[in-house]
Amino acid sequence: TKKDDITDPRFQVTYRGEDFSLLPDIGDPQMLFLANNISKMKQDTPLGSRIVEVHNGSSLFTGKAGQGPSNLRQYIIEQDLLEAIVALPEKMFYNTGIGTYLWVLSNKKSAQRKGKVQLIDATTMKAPLRKNLGEKNGEVNAALRKKILDLYLAFDKADPEYSKVFENHEFGYWQVTMQQPKRDENGKILLDKKDNPVIDKERSGDTEIIPFTYEGGIDAFIQNEVRPYAPDAFVKPGSEKVGYELSFTKYFYKPVQLRTLDEIAADIRAIEKETDGLLDEIIGG
Repeated sequence: TKKDDITDPRFQVTYRGEDFSLLPDIGDPQMLFLANNISKMKQDTPLGSRIVEVHNGSSLFTGKAGQGPSNLRQYIIEQDLLEAIVALPEKMFYNTGIGTYLWVLSNKKSAQRKGKVQLIDATTMKAPLRKNLGEKNGEVNAALRKKILDLYLAFDKADPEYSKVFENHEFGYWQVTMQQPKRDENGKILLDKKDNPVIDKERSGDTEIIPFTYEGGIDAFIQNEVRPYAPDAFVKPGSEKVGYELSFTKYFYKPVQLRTLDEIAADIRAIEKETDGLLDEIIGG
Protein backbone atom coordinates (compact mmCIF):
# COMPACT_ATOMS: atom_id res chain seq x y z
CA THR A 1 0.00 0.00 0.00
CA LYS A 2 1.27 3.46 -0.89
CA LYS A 3 1.33 6.10 1.84
CA ASP A 4 -0.98 8.31 -0.22
CA ASP A 5 -3.60 5.54 -0.25
CA ILE A 6 -3.78 5.27 3.56
CA THR A 7 -6.91 6.91 4.98
CA ASP A 8 -6.83 5.35 8.46
CA PRO A 9 -8.02 8.09 10.87
CA ARG A 10 -5.29 7.12 13.34
CA PHE A 11 -2.67 8.42 10.90
CA GLN A 12 -4.60 10.78 8.59
CA VAL A 13 -6.39 13.32 10.78
CA THR A 14 -8.29 16.52 10.26
CA TYR A 15 -6.34 19.19 12.10
CA ARG A 16 -7.18 22.88 12.05
CA GLY A 17 -9.63 22.24 9.24
CA GLU A 18 -7.11 20.53 6.95
CA ASP A 19 -6.07 16.98 6.12
CA PHE A 20 -2.97 16.27 8.18
CA SER A 21 -0.73 13.25 7.62
CA LEU A 22 1.04 11.73 10.62
CA LEU A 23 2.61 8.95 8.56
CA PRO A 24 6.36 8.51 9.09
CA ASP A 25 8.79 6.94 6.64
CA ILE A 26 8.38 3.21 6.13
CA GLY A 27 11.57 2.53 8.11
CA ASP A 28 10.42 4.32 11.28
CA PRO A 29 7.43 2.40 12.70
CA GLN A 30 8.01 3.64 16.26
CA MET A 31 6.23 6.89 15.41
CA LEU A 32 3.40 4.93 13.81
CA PHE A 33 3.06 3.07 17.12
CA LEU A 34 2.96 6.38 18.99
CA ALA A 35 0.27 7.80 16.68
CA ASN A 36 -1.75 4.61 17.18
CA ASN A 37 -1.60 4.94 20.97
CA ILE A 38 -2.53 8.63 20.83
CA SER A 39 -5.68 7.71 18.89
CA LYS A 40 -6.71 5.44 21.79
CA MET A 41 -6.30 8.00 24.59
CA LYS A 42 -9.41 8.34 26.76
CA GLN A 43 -10.93 11.79 26.90
CA ASP A 44 -13.96 11.18 29.14
CA THR A 45 -12.30 10.12 32.40
CA PRO A 46 -10.95 12.36 35.21
CA LEU A 47 -7.34 11.24 34.70
CA GLY A 48 -7.50 10.79 30.93
CA SER A 49 -4.72 8.65 29.47
CA ARG A 50 -0.97 8.56 29.80
CA ILE A 51 1.58 7.12 27.38
CA VAL A 52 5.20 6.23 28.10
CA GLU A 53 7.20 4.89 25.16
CA VAL A 54 10.86 4.14 24.54
CA HIS A 55 12.17 5.62 21.26
CA ASN A 56 15.51 6.11 19.61
CA GLY A 57 16.70 9.61 18.76
CA SER A 58 15.12 9.77 15.30
CA SER A 59 11.69 10.60 16.73
CA LEU A 60 13.10 13.91 17.98
CA PHE A 61 14.13 15.34 14.64
CA THR A 62 13.46 13.22 11.53
CA GLY A 63 11.31 14.60 8.75
CA LYS A 64 11.25 18.06 7.21
CA ALA A 65 8.58 20.65 7.93
CA GLY A 66 5.27 19.37 6.59
CA GLN A 67 6.31 15.70 6.57
CA GLY A 68 4.72 12.99 8.72
CA PRO A 69 7.23 12.81 11.61
CA SER A 70 7.35 16.59 12.00
CA ASN A 71 3.56 16.75 11.70
CA LEU A 72 3.21 14.18 14.48
CA ARG A 73 5.48 16.22 16.76
CA GLN A 74 3.46 19.33 15.88
CA TYR A 75 0.18 17.50 16.55
CA ILE A 76 1.43 16.23 19.92
CA ILE A 77 2.94 19.50 21.13
CA GLU A 78 0.28 21.91 19.87
CA GLN A 79 -2.43 19.77 21.49
CA ASP A 80 -0.37 19.99 24.70
CA LEU A 81 0.03 16.22 25.02
CA LEU A 82 3.80 16.10 25.64
CA GLU A 83 4.73 16.24 29.32
CA ALA A 84 8.36 15.19 29.25
CA ILE A 85 11.14 13.44 27.38
CA VAL A 86 13.89 11.66 29.29
CA ALA A 87 17.24 11.02 27.59
CA LEU A 88 18.58 7.67 28.84
CA PRO A 89 22.24 6.54 28.87
CA GLU A 90 23.73 4.80 25.85
CA LYS A 91 24.22 1.03 25.72
CA MET A 92 21.15 0.27 27.81
CA PHE A 93 19.96 -2.61 25.64
CA TYR A 94 21.42 -5.96 24.71
CA ASN A 95 21.94 -5.56 20.98
CA THR A 96 22.40 -1.82 20.41
CA GLY A 97 24.61 0.96 21.70
CA ILE A 98 22.39 3.85 20.58
CA GLY A 99 20.85 6.39 22.93
CA THR A 100 17.18 6.01 23.80
CA TYR A 101 14.49 8.38 25.02
CA LEU A 102 11.35 8.04 27.12
CA TRP A 103 8.38 9.98 25.73
CA VAL A 104 5.82 10.82 28.44
CA LEU A 105 2.42 11.98 27.16
CA SER A 106 -0.77 12.95 28.95
CA ASN A 107 -4.06 14.40 27.76
CA LYS A 108 -4.96 15.68 31.24
CA LYS A 109 -1.91 17.66 32.30
CA SER A 110 -1.69 19.24 35.75
CA ALA A 111 -2.14 23.01 35.83
CA GLN A 112 1.58 23.75 36.25
CA ARG A 113 2.51 21.63 33.22
CA LYS A 114 -0.02 23.09 30.79
CA GLY A 115 1.67 24.61 27.76
CA LYS A 116 5.09 23.32 28.76
CA VAL A 117 7.50 20.45 28.06
CA GLN A 118 10.13 19.11 30.47
CA LEU A 119 13.39 17.71 29.11
CA ILE A 120 15.40 15.49 31.48
CA ASP A 121 19.00 14.59 30.68
CA ALA A 122 19.65 11.28 32.42
CA THR A 123 22.44 10.21 30.05
CA THR A 124 24.97 10.06 32.89
CA MET A 125 22.71 8.17 35.29
CA LYS A 126 23.97 4.64 34.78
CA ALA A 127 25.22 1.99 37.22
CA PRO A 128 27.79 -0.52 35.85
CA LEU A 129 26.92 -4.17 35.39
CA ARG A 130 29.13 -6.84 36.93
CA LYS A 131 29.27 -8.43 33.48
CA ASN A 132 28.24 -6.90 30.16
CA LEU A 133 25.25 -8.37 28.31
CA GLY A 134 26.18 -7.91 24.68
CA GLU A 135 26.16 -4.14 24.08
CA LYS A 136 24.45 -3.52 27.43
CA ASN A 137 27.06 -2.35 29.93
CA GLY A 138 24.96 -0.62 32.57
CA GLU A 139 21.55 -0.21 34.12
CA VAL A 140 19.33 2.41 35.67
CA ASN A 141 19.03 0.89 39.13
CA ALA A 142 16.42 1.69 41.77
CA ALA A 143 18.35 4.64 43.21
CA LEU A 144 18.82 6.23 39.78
CA ARG A 145 15.20 5.59 38.82
CA LYS A 146 14.19 7.48 41.97
CA LYS A 147 16.52 10.34 41.03
CA ILE A 148 14.93 10.61 37.57
CA LEU A 149 11.43 10.42 39.04
CA ASP A 150 12.31 13.11 41.59
CA LEU A 151 13.50 15.38 38.74
CA TYR A 152 10.24 14.76 36.92
CA LEU A 153 8.10 15.49 39.98
CA ALA A 154 10.09 18.63 40.84
CA PHE A 155 9.33 19.96 37.34
CA ASP A 156 10.47 23.60 37.14
CA LYS A 157 12.11 23.36 40.59
CA ALA A 158 14.40 20.49 39.48
CA ASP A 159 18.19 20.76 39.20
CA PRO A 160 18.77 22.68 35.93
CA GLU A 161 21.88 20.63 35.21
CA TYR A 162 19.59 17.68 34.49
CA SER A 163 16.16 19.18 33.83
CA LYS A 164 14.87 22.13 31.82
CA VAL A 165 11.30 23.28 31.19
CA PHE A 166 10.23 25.09 28.01
CA GLU A 167 7.11 26.64 26.55
CA ASN A 168 5.61 24.48 23.80
CA HIS A 169 6.44 26.98 21.06
CA GLU A 170 10.18 26.64 21.82
CA PHE A 171 10.31 23.61 19.52
CA GLY A 172 8.46 25.03 16.52
CA TYR A 173 9.82 26.75 13.43
CA TRP A 174 8.81 28.05 10.04
CA GLN A 175 10.49 26.78 6.89
CA VAL A 176 10.27 29.22 3.99
CA THR A 177 11.60 29.22 0.44
CA MET A 178 13.46 32.32 -0.70
CA GLN A 179 13.33 33.89 -4.15
CA GLN A 180 15.32 36.64 -5.81
CA PRO A 181 14.37 38.73 -8.85
CA LYS A 182 16.49 39.25 -11.97
CA ARG A 183 18.28 42.69 -12.40
CA ASP A 184 18.77 44.41 -15.72
CA GLU A 185 22.12 45.90 -16.71
CA ASN A 186 21.28 49.03 -14.70
CA GLY A 187 20.33 47.08 -11.57
CA LYS A 188 16.58 47.57 -12.06
CA ILE A 189 14.31 44.62 -11.22
CA LEU A 190 12.75 43.00 -14.31
CA LEU A 191 8.96 42.66 -14.32
CA ASP A 192 6.74 40.31 -16.30
CA LYS A 193 3.54 41.27 -18.14
CA LYS A 194 1.59 41.23 -14.86
CA ASP A 195 4.11 43.52 -13.18
CA ASN A 196 5.43 40.70 -11.01
CA PRO A 197 9.20 40.31 -10.53
CA VAL A 198 10.86 37.89 -12.94
CA ILE A 199 12.38 35.15 -10.75
CA ASP A 200 16.09 34.44 -11.04
CA LYS A 201 15.96 30.65 -10.79
CA GLU A 202 19.70 30.30 -10.31
CA ARG A 203 19.63 32.43 -7.18
CA SER A 204 16.29 31.21 -5.81
CA GLY A 205 15.11 28.11 -3.99
CA ASP A 206 17.16 28.30 -0.79
CA THR A 207 15.23 27.57 2.38
CA GLU A 208 15.43 29.39 5.70
CA ILE A 209 14.57 27.88 9.08
CA ILE A 210 13.03 30.49 11.40
CA PRO A 211 12.35 29.59 15.05
CA PHE A 212 8.97 30.52 16.50
CA THR A 213 10.98 32.24 19.23
CA TYR A 214 12.61 34.68 16.78
CA GLU A 215 11.44 38.12 17.85
CA GLY A 216 9.27 39.64 15.13
CA GLY A 217 8.73 36.33 13.32
CA ILE A 218 9.32 35.71 9.63
CA ASP A 219 9.34 39.35 8.52
CA ALA A 220 11.90 40.39 11.11
CA PHE A 221 14.10 37.39 10.32
CA ILE A 222 14.16 38.19 6.59
CA GLN A 223 14.90 41.84 7.30
CA ASN A 224 17.68 41.13 9.81
CA GLU A 225 19.26 37.90 8.59
CA VAL A 226 18.67 37.77 4.80
CA ARG A 227 18.33 41.24 3.31
CA PRO A 228 21.78 42.46 4.46
CA TYR A 229 23.23 39.85 2.06
CA ALA A 230 20.44 39.70 -0.56
CA PRO A 231 18.60 43.06 -0.51
CA ASP A 232 15.87 42.06 -2.99
CA ALA A 233 15.16 38.59 -1.61
CA PHE A 234 11.61 37.73 -0.61
CA VAL A 235 9.62 34.73 0.63
CA LYS A 236 7.97 32.67 -2.10
CA PRO A 237 4.21 33.12 -1.60
CA GLY A 238 2.59 30.05 -0.05
CA SER A 239 5.91 28.35 0.76
CA GLU A 240 5.64 28.73 4.53
CA LYS A 241 5.58 25.39 6.36
CA VAL A 242 5.52 24.64 10.08
CA GLY A 243 7.94 22.14 11.58
CA TYR A 244 8.77 20.86 15.05
CA GLU A 245 11.91 19.22 16.41
CA LEU A 246 13.55 18.66 19.78
CA SER A 247 17.28 18.80 20.44
CA PHE A 248 18.84 17.67 23.71
CA THR A 249 22.28 18.70 22.45
CA LYS A 250 21.09 22.29 22.05
CA TYR A 251 19.96 22.58 25.65
CA PHE A 252 22.35 20.27 27.51
CA TYR A 253 25.59 20.62 25.55
CA LYS A 254 28.60 20.71 27.85
CA PRO A 255 31.72 22.04 26.07
CA VAL A 256 34.97 20.24 26.70
CA GLN A 257 36.93 22.09 29.38
CA LEU A 258 40.16 23.30 27.81
CA ARG A 259 43.35 23.07 29.82
CA THR A 260 44.83 26.29 31.17
CA LEU A 261 48.07 27.75 29.80
CA ASP A 262 49.76 27.02 33.13
CA GLU A 263 48.83 23.33 32.87
CA ILE A 264 50.12 23.10 29.30
CA ALA A 265 53.37 24.91 30.24
CA ALA A 266 53.90 22.53 33.17
CA ASP A 267 53.53 19.53 30.84
CA ILE A 268 56.06 21.00 28.41
CA ARG A 269 58.57 21.60 31.22
CA ALA A 270 58.12 18.02 32.44
CA ILE A 271 58.72 16.64 28.94
CA GLU A 272 61.81 18.84 28.55
CA LYS A 273 63.17 17.53 31.84
CA GLU A 274 62.52 13.88 30.87
CA THR A 275 64.26 14.30 27.52
CA ASP A 276 67.15 16.39 28.80
CA GLY A 277 70.32 15.04 27.16
CA LEU A 278 68.40 12.57 25.01
CA LEU A 279 69.33 14.35 21.79
CA ASP A 280 73.04 14.23 22.72
CA GLU A 281 72.75 10.46 23.30
CA ILE A 282 71.05 9.88 19.97
CA ILE A 283 73.55 11.81 17.84
CA GLY A 284 76.50 10.68 19.93
CA GLY A 285 77.46 14.14 21.15
